[in-house]
Amino acid sequence: MDELFGVDDFANGEVALRLFRKLVSIPRPSGEEQEVALYLKELMEAHGCTVEMDSANNLRIDRPASPGYENRPLVILQGHTDMVLVLAPGVDRSVIRNPGIQLLEKDGWLQSDGKTSIGADDGVGVAMALSILMDKDFVSGPLRVILTTEEETGMNGAIAMDSQWLAGAKCLLNLDDCLEGELIISSAGGRKMDFRFPMENVSPSAGEVPCLLRLEGMLGGHSGAEIHKNRGNALQAMGVFLSRHPEFHVASLNGGRFDNVIPSSAVAEGAIQPEDIPVLEGAWKAYRQEVSTQCNLPDTAKFECEALEKPLAGVWKEESAREFLAKLSNSKNGVQSFSQEYGVTETSLNIAIIQTTEDALKLTISLRSAFRAALDDLEADLRKHYAIPGAEIVARGGYSAWPPSKDKSLLNLAMELWKKMQPELWVHSQVIHAGLEVGVFAEKMPGLQQLSMGPNMFDEHNLTERVEIASVHRMVQYLRALIGKIQDNA
Repeated sequence: MDELFGVDDFANGEVALRLFRKLVSIPRPSGEEQEVALYLKELMEAHGCTVEMDSANNLRIDRPASPGYENRPLVILQGHTDMVLVLAPGVDRSVIRNPGIQLLEKDGWLQSDGKTSIGADDGVGVAMALSILMDKDFVSGPLRVILTTEEETGMNGAIAMDSQWLAGAKCLLNLDDCLEGELIISSAGGRKMDFRFPMENVSPSAGEVPCLLRLEGMLGGHSGAEIHKNRGNALQAMGVFLSRHPEFHVASLNGGRFDNVIPSSAVAEGAIQPEDIPVLEGAWKAYRQEVSTQCNLPDTAKFECEALEKPLAGVWKEESAREFLAKLSNSKNGVQSFSQEYGVTETSLNIAIIQTTEDALKLTISLRSAFRAALDDLEADLRKHYAIPGAEIVARGGYSAWPPSKDKSLLNLAMELWKKMQPELWVHSQVIHAGLEVGVFAEKMPGLQQLSMGPNMFDEHNLTERVEIASVHRMVQYLRALIGKIQDNA
């Protein structure tokens, strides 16, 4: 470990970048954080910290105060160890171990090779926090880093965490934002809804041949931070087309992998009479133009129609297919309301995942809002809309919104310091539509002052995810100074 961190330039962020590169090499999709947690526990204990690891693989890492600074207040830095693993079409999941996620440096940015996401969200935040604790020459009061798990799949680690990990702290600085100079003061709450629709299969009609429709290469992206960017939704787009073409008898519909990612691809298999294939192909190609007028569709997006070699065991019964596809096509999706006060999406939903099984179709929709009542209303609307006979509907994974605090002392201190250190860069407070663990912490420890921040990174939860190297350097320098200001002004 020492060869990775045996440098003197902790203060400028170089160690944080080296640690991030190491984190990229350790597989850590949501729910699989134990390996990275054990690595970080050993690393931080080797650097003189006390580390506690709970049953959810959360980490509490404490560094004692420097001599003479014992009476300074405790400051907590916080991030999450899991990542959203996005794979390019045709790339097997085993790539995360062999050869491992590939991190490229290009034009001042760290990015992937286009085959996977890189986990900059929130690997960079984790690395920045730990690099500060590792620096034996950084003089401060007591510091704590809290690293949670399964943030990307419902804040499960934060929810399971002992509230006493927050006790005694002056404030908590969450390092899970993605725009330098943006100081987050509020975030959305959310929940997921799972639907299961029974699908009766029947034999294809005489003479029908198997066929596949594939849509891939839409922009996708984070279903909170980028839901307002008109990126389209591959699942709903496919549903609209299928509902218009009943001559294509659907056998399966699949797409989406994560509830917090806008689906960028969808695949439908079905049966069709050979003489109808040219018409279907023409309509599918024409539909590409229609979709391009409705959303920001990349030129590289693919709308493919091809024959299948394998025979189909069955297709959906016509009545079941027609009813579900009509519901999917006309379902609410995307931005539902916008806050004029804060200039941000207020309430949204994302048709995230569709999976066909042997006897059913499963659908997952993620909901976000600044207000619990709006989530309740949206859930009720979706239950009514998808009330297909035999449907099973379950809401799960709720997490709290983080409302703006009336106490602006931490925000004012942070903004004043930013203007002094980075006068050429604009700083502003911001409310965001993404979910943050600070909402969970606010419920666990009312009155705890919190802010969220981070370096410039773009396209989180995407194959084009990237982080700016110079921004990481600046953010580490700023964090070190901010900790000092907070502890000196107690």
